[in-house]
Amino acid sequence: MAEPLRLLAIDTSGRSQGVAALHGEDLLHESLLLKPASHSETLLASIDSALQAAGWRLEDVDVYALTIGPGSFTGLRIGMSTVKGLCARHPKPVAGISTLAALAFPLLENAEYVVPCLDAHCGEVFSGIYSRDEIYPVALEADRAWPVELWLETLGRLSGRKLLVGDAVAAYGNRLAEISDLEWVEEGRYDHVSPAALGQLGLRLFQQGKALTAAELKPEYLRVSEAENRLHRKSEQEGEGP
Repeated sequence: MAEPLRLLAIDTSGRSQGVAALHGEDLLHESLLLKPASHSETLLASIDSALQAAGWRLEDVDVYALTIGPGSFTGLRIGMSTVKGLCARHPKPVAGISTLAALAFPLLENAEYVVPCLDAHCGEVFSGIYSRDEIYPVALEADRAWPVELWLETLGRLSGRKLLVGDAVAAYGNRLAEISDLEWVEEGRYDHVSPAALGQLGLRLFQQGKALTAAELKPEYLRVSEAENRLHRKSEQEGEGP
Protein backbone atom coordinates (compact mmCIF):
# COMPACT_ATOMS: atom_id res chain seq x y z
CA MET A 1 0.00 0.00 0.00
CA ALA A 2 1.31 3.44 -0.95
CA GLU A 3 2.39 5.78 1.82
CA PRO A 4 -0.22 8.56 2.40
CA LEU A 5 0.65 11.91 0.88
CA ARG A 6 2.09 14.67 3.02
CA LEU A 7 0.17 17.81 2.10
CA LEU A 8 0.62 21.41 3.21
CA ALA A 9 -2.41 23.70 2.72
CA ILE A 10 -2.04 27.49 2.64
CA ASP A 11 -4.69 30.23 2.46
CA THR A 12 -3.92 33.95 2.25
CA SER A 13 -6.88 34.94 0.08
CA GLY A 14 -8.63 37.16 2.61
CA ARG A 15 -8.31 38.80 6.00
CA SER A 16 -7.58 35.46 7.66
CA GLN A 17 -4.51 33.28 7.16
CA GLY A 18 -4.64 29.51 7.41
CA VAL A 19 -2.06 26.72 7.24
CA ALA A 20 -2.67 22.98 7.68
CA ALA A 21 -0.56 19.85 7.48
CA LEU A 22 -2.27 16.62 6.45
CA HIS A 23 -0.95 13.08 6.19
CA GLY A 24 -3.41 11.64 3.73
CA GLU A 25 -6.87 12.24 5.25
CA ASP A 26 -5.43 12.78 8.73
CA LEU A 27 -5.09 16.35 9.96
CA LEU A 28 -1.80 16.74 11.85
CA HIS A 29 -1.80 20.50 12.39
CA GLU A 30 -4.05 23.48 11.66
CA SER A 31 -3.54 27.15 12.42
CA LEU A 32 -5.86 30.05 11.69
CA LEU A 33 -5.03 33.71 12.22
CA LEU A 34 -8.24 35.69 11.76
CA LYS A 35 -6.56 39.07 11.43
CA PRO A 36 -2.80 38.75 10.95
CA ALA A 37 -0.82 41.98 10.97
CA SER A 38 0.40 41.10 7.48
CA HIS A 39 0.53 37.86 5.53
CA SER A 40 4.07 38.70 4.51
CA GLU A 41 5.12 38.98 8.18
CA THR A 42 3.43 35.86 9.54
CA LEU A 43 3.08 33.27 6.76
CA LEU A 44 6.56 31.75 6.83
CA ALA A 45 6.40 31.43 10.62
CA SER A 46 3.02 29.66 10.32
CA ILE A 47 4.44 27.28 7.72
CA ASP A 48 7.46 26.55 9.92
CA SER A 49 5.16 25.83 12.88
CA ALA A 50 3.11 23.42 10.74
CA LEU A 51 6.23 21.57 9.60
CA GLN A 52 7.52 21.27 13.15
CA ALA A 53 4.17 20.05 14.46
CA ALA A 54 4.01 17.40 11.72
CA GLY A 55 7.64 16.41 12.22
CA TRP A 56 8.48 17.21 8.59
CA ARG A 57 11.26 19.00 6.81
CA LEU A 58 10.31 21.17 3.85
CA GLU A 59 11.52 18.56 1.39
CA ASP A 60 9.16 15.99 3.00
CA VAL A 61 6.07 17.80 1.66
CA ASP A 62 4.60 15.86 -1.29
CA VAL A 63 2.05 18.41 -2.51
CA TYR A 64 0.78 21.90 -1.68
CA ALA A 65 -2.81 23.10 -1.67
CA LEU A 66 -3.26 26.84 -2.21
CA THR A 67 -6.23 29.17 -2.59
CA ILE A 68 -5.83 30.95 -5.93
CA GLY A 69 -8.73 33.39 -5.75
CA PRO A 70 -10.84 35.31 -5.79
CA GLY A 71 -9.81 37.45 -2.86
CA SER A 72 -7.36 40.11 -1.81
CA PHE A 73 -4.96 40.88 -4.66
CA THR A 74 -2.11 41.39 -2.19
CA GLY A 75 -2.93 38.30 -0.14
CA LEU A 76 -3.17 36.05 -3.19
CA ARG A 77 0.15 37.31 -4.52
CA ILE A 78 1.87 36.69 -1.18
CA GLY A 79 0.55 33.13 -0.97
CA MET A 80 1.45 32.37 -4.56
CA SER A 81 4.93 33.87 -4.41
CA THR A 82 5.61 32.01 -1.15
CA VAL A 83 4.62 28.63 -2.60
CA LYS A 84 6.57 29.30 -5.79
CA GLY A 85 9.58 30.18 -3.65
CA LEU A 86 9.29 26.98 -1.61
CA CYS A 87 8.94 24.95 -4.80
CA ALA A 88 12.03 26.62 -6.24
CA ARG A 89 14.01 24.92 -3.45
CA HIS A 90 12.13 21.61 -3.54
CA PRO A 91 9.86 21.28 -6.62
CA LYS A 92 6.48 19.77 -5.72
CA PRO A 93 3.03 19.76 -7.37
CA VAL A 94 0.50 22.38 -6.30
CA ALA A 95 -3.28 21.98 -6.18
CA GLY A 96 -4.75 25.40 -6.89
CA ILE A 97 -8.15 25.71 -5.19
CA SER A 98 -10.91 28.25 -5.77
CA THR A 99 -11.43 30.34 -2.63
CA LEU A 100 -15.18 30.03 -3.18
CA ALA A 101 -15.05 26.24 -3.52
CA ALA A 102 -13.04 26.07 -0.30
CA LEU A 103 -15.66 28.19 1.50
CA ALA A 104 -18.49 26.02 0.19
CA PHE A 105 -16.93 22.62 0.85
CA PRO A 106 -17.53 22.23 4.64
CA LEU A 107 -21.23 23.14 4.22
CA LEU A 108 -22.28 21.04 1.25
CA GLU A 109 -24.09 18.45 3.36
CA ASN A 110 -26.28 21.14 4.95
CA ALA A 111 -28.23 22.41 1.93
CA GLU A 112 -29.16 21.64 -1.66
CA TYR A 113 -27.04 24.59 -2.78
CA VAL A 114 -24.19 26.44 -1.09
CA VAL A 115 -23.49 29.95 -2.31
CA PRO A 116 -20.11 31.31 -1.21
CA CYS A 117 -20.08 35.07 -1.67
CA LEU A 118 -17.42 37.72 -1.12
CA ASP A 119 -18.07 41.45 -1.27
CA ALA A 120 -16.10 42.64 -4.31
CA HIS A 121 -17.22 46.25 -3.74
CA CYS A 122 -17.98 48.58 -6.68
CA GLY A 123 -21.44 47.00 -6.97
CA GLU A 124 -20.17 43.45 -7.49
CA VAL A 125 -20.03 40.15 -5.61
CA PHE A 126 -17.56 37.32 -6.12
CA SER A 127 -19.72 34.23 -6.06
CA GLY A 128 -20.48 30.78 -7.46
CA ILE A 129 -23.27 28.28 -6.79
CA TYR A 130 -22.16 24.84 -5.61
CA SER A 131 -23.79 21.49 -5.00
CA ARG A 132 -22.50 18.33 -3.37
CA ASP A 133 -20.48 15.68 -5.14
CA GLU A 134 -18.82 12.58 -3.72
CA ILE A 135 -15.37 13.81 -4.72
CA TYR A 136 -15.28 17.56 -5.39
CA PRO A 137 -17.79 20.44 -5.18
CA VAL A 138 -19.78 20.89 -8.40
CA ALA A 139 -20.08 24.49 -9.62
CA LEU A 140 -23.57 24.94 -11.05
CA GLU A 141 -22.68 28.59 -11.63
CA ALA A 142 -18.98 29.21 -12.18
CA ASP A 143 -17.06 31.64 -10.00
CA ARG A 144 -17.26 35.18 -11.32
CA ALA A 145 -17.69 38.81 -10.36
CA TRP A 146 -21.47 39.27 -10.46
CA PRO A 147 -23.23 42.62 -10.67
CA VAL A 148 -25.22 42.67 -7.42
CA GLU A 149 -28.64 42.96 -9.08
CA LEU A 150 -27.98 40.01 -11.40
CA TRP A 151 -26.69 37.92 -8.50
CA LEU A 152 -29.79 38.61 -6.39
CA GLU A 153 -32.05 37.90 -9.35
CA THR A 154 -30.29 34.58 -10.02
CA LEU A 155 -30.63 33.51 -6.38
CA GLY A 156 -34.31 34.40 -6.45
CA ARG A 157 -34.90 32.13 -9.45
CA LEU A 158 -32.99 29.19 -7.95
CA SER A 159 -35.48 26.65 -6.58
CA GLY A 160 -34.40 24.75 -3.47
CA ARG A 161 -32.77 25.42 -0.12
CA LYS A 162 -29.86 27.80 -0.47
CA LEU A 163 -27.16 28.42 2.13
CA LEU A 164 -24.97 31.50 1.81
CA VAL A 165 -21.54 31.92 3.36
CA GLY A 166 -19.11 34.84 3.14
CA ASP A 167 -18.80 38.52 3.91
CA ALA A 168 -21.20 39.62 1.15
CA VAL A 169 -24.03 38.48 3.43
CA ALA A 170 -23.33 41.37 5.81
CA ALA A 171 -23.20 43.82 2.90
CA TYR A 172 -26.50 42.74 1.32
CA GLY A 173 -28.42 41.07 4.15
CA ASN A 174 -31.51 43.26 3.81
CA ARG A 175 -31.89 42.40 0.13
CA LEU A 176 -31.16 38.72 0.71
CA ALA A 177 -33.88 38.50 3.37
CA GLU A 178 -36.45 39.01 0.60
CA ILE A 179 -35.44 35.77 -1.18
CA SER A 180 -37.30 32.57 -0.30
CA ASP A 181 -35.62 29.31 0.82
CA LEU A 182 -32.43 31.17 1.61
CA GLU A 183 -30.41 31.01 4.82
CA TRP A 184 -26.95 32.19 5.69
CA VAL A 185 -24.22 31.16 8.04
CA GLU A 186 -23.93 33.19 11.21
CA GLU A 187 -21.30 35.91 10.80
CA GLY A 188 -17.95 34.78 12.19
CA ARG A 189 -18.66 31.07 11.59
CA TYR A 190 -17.40 29.42 8.41
CA ASP A 191 -16.95 32.80 6.68
CA HIS A 192 -13.24 32.15 6.34
CA VAL A 193 -11.48 29.33 4.51
CA SER A 194 -10.91 26.26 6.67
CA PRO A 195 -7.25 25.19 6.24
CA ALA A 196 -8.25 21.56 6.89
CA ALA A 197 -10.99 21.70 4.23
CA LEU A 198 -8.55 23.30 1.82
CA GLY A 199 -6.18 20.41 2.42
CA GLN A 200 -8.93 17.85 1.77
CA LEU A 201 -9.80 19.55 -1.52
CA GLY A 202 -6.13 19.70 -2.49
CA LEU A 203 -5.75 15.99 -1.84
CA ARG A 204 -8.76 15.18 -4.02
CA LEU A 205 -7.61 17.45 -6.82
CA PHE A 206 -4.17 15.85 -6.77
CA GLN A 207 -5.69 12.37 -6.86
CA GLN A 208 -7.64 13.41 -9.95
CA GLY A 209 -4.38 14.32 -11.64
CA LYS A 210 -5.20 18.04 -11.68
CA ALA A 211 -2.31 19.45 -9.69
CA LEU A 212 0.05 21.88 -11.41
CA THR A 213 3.71 22.73 -11.31
CA ALA A 214 4.59 25.94 -9.51
CA ALA A 215 5.43 27.54 -12.86
CA GLU A 216 1.90 26.77 -14.15
CA LEU A 217 0.21 28.26 -11.11
CA LYS A 218 -1.78 31.46 -11.74
CA PRO A 219 -4.16 33.51 -9.60
CA GLU A 220 -7.88 33.72 -10.42
CA TYR A 221 -8.63 37.34 -9.63
CA LEU A 222 -11.93 37.30 -11.64
CA ARG A 223 -11.44 40.96 -12.44
CA VAL A 224 -8.60 43.46 -12.74
CA SER A 225 -7.53 45.47 -9.72
CA GLU A 226 -8.59 49.07 -9.17
CA ALA A 227 -4.97 50.12 -9.69
CA GLU A 228 -5.03 48.46 -13.12
CA ASN A 229 -8.35 50.16 -13.88
CA ARG A 230 -6.85 53.55 -13.04
CA LEU A 231 -3.84 52.82 -15.23
CA HIS A 232 -6.13 51.81 -18.12
CA ARG A 233 -8.24 54.96 -17.74
CA LYS A 234 -5.11 57.12 -17.62
CA SER A 235 -3.78 55.44 -20.76
CA GLU A 236 -7.08 56.06 -22.57
CA GLN A 237 -7.11 59.72 -21.53
CA GLU A 238 -3.53 60.24 -22.67
CA GLY A 239 -4.37 58.52 -25.96
CA GLU A 240 -7.21 60.92 -26.65
CA GLY A 241 -4.89 63.93 -26.46
CA PRO A 242 -5.79 67.50 -27.43
